[in-house]
Amino acid sequence: MGPVAVDESTRTARKRRVRDPEHTRRVIVEAVLSSLEEGVLEPTAKQVAARAGVSERSVFVHFSDLRELRRAAAEEQAERIDALLEPVAPEGPLEHRLAEVLRQREALFEVQAGIRSAELIHAGQSAEVAAMVQSRRQGFRDQVAVAFAPELAALKDSEGALDLLEGLLDWSFRRQLVVRQRLDQAQASAAVRRAVLGVLVA
Repeated sequence: MGPVAVDESTRTARKRRVRDPEHTRRVIVEAVLSSLEEGVLEPTAKQVAARAGVSERSVFVHFSDLRELRRAAAEEQAERIDALLEPVAPEGPLEHRLAEVLRQREALFEVQAGIRSAELIHAGQSAEVAAMVQSRRQGFRDQVAVAFAPELAALKDSEGALDLLEGLLDWSFRRQLVVRQRLDQAQASAAVRRAVLGVLVA
């Protein structure tokens, strides 16, 4: 009896069943991030598996436990944030520099919304996640310090002003404006802009 012919659709189906390990790992991490975005702060392995379209056993094939999975999700989140957070040079008009910082913070808010609360919860459970959270905070602060260096240098209490700017430009203040006060992103940025200028311009 000769070889059995296998049509193209069967080959495709078989390929789908044999997933690339790295792809599966990414799908699982994406499932965690999607859960967090929807407000599920501590998704179970069963919930993650269902969202990823894999077996619960597969989750633990790729991750030793939920702690490792959460750390991987935090690392992915950190990479996304780093990709959006760019230095803003201290040269040029203040309004232009501030507009660029606000543009980045709008984009970052979309990435961070729904995940930050879980990030903070997991930071209390994992030294690695806590270190990543602190690194992100420092990155935000450093951006502000460089972008508004000329104005800060002219202030008597530059460190105090930097602390205030860090708070005004943080996701939590924007969340207050967008979620609780129901402003859209442009309105929220306008409110933050006025507050920042109030700190920097005497």
